[in-house]
Amino acid sequence: MVDEKAPPRKQGLHGWKAALAVFGCGTLAAFGVFGIVLVIFGSFLSALSSGVGIGSQDAGEPGVIGAQPTAPREDFKSDAFELCGIIDSISSIQLSLVGEIEGPLDESISGGPPEDDDLVRSGSCQARVTPNGAPYPGGPWSAEISYWAVIYSPEDGRDDLASGYLEEAASEVGGAGVLIEESGSYDFLDEAQYFYGTPESGSGTFYSVVARKRSGVIVIRLDSDDQVDASAFSNEVQKLHRRLDNDMRDLIPR
Repeated sequence: MVDEKAPPRKQGLHGWKAALAVFGCGTLAAFGVFGIVLVIFGSFLSALSSGVGIGSQDAGEPGVIGAQPTAPREDFKSDAFELCGIIDSISSIQLSLVGEIEGPLDESISGGPPEDDDLVRSGSCQARVTPNGAPYPGGPWSAEISYWAVIYSPEDGRDDLASGYLEEAASEVGGAGVLIEESGSYDFLDEAQYFYGTPESGSGTFYSVVARKRSGVIVIRLDSDDQVDASAFSNEVQKLHRRLDNDMRDLIPR
């Protein structure tokens, strides 16, 4: 009797093995598709960002942001530059203008009519100053204020011109028939000199400060019928420093 052979077992996977194989193949396929999508999306973002970068660059200069145009010459704010009016508005000092304000006068450096590249502004005024502290028998002090500023110069050198004018103004203060008791450098604006002594009348005391800020020069003189210490005069002048320093710096073109 011939033994009957058992029928051959079917090849393949069955049960949980088949399920795992199907799941594994499906997962791998899904990850493959997702990876392709990521590659395509990344390429799109790269091209988009490159396009934005090119738009912000100058032609012919890759990787360099477009240069800003050269700033034009700073304009002179002529309506705002009037130092007597500025001093009159300073609240830290009890000062009031008296009489008329002379100026502002605009002319060229040589004294002729001003031009676009050749402009000097000047002016002067008088005021009364009431010092803080104990009142003086002679009453408020009288004040004289004058200024001269090179706004534009055809050959530049504006600060040098102002320094020369400061020296000239200082020599006039010290040589006007007054008796100078003290004088020297003074901590005020960019550079300054002070003078203290007896005025031309021979009585009382006076105090003058000649100072420069950039290409502008201002002269401040205080007179009193009383014997006033130089330090008391200086205390009142220093009340003007912060405002004048800011305004002359900002209003005189760079």
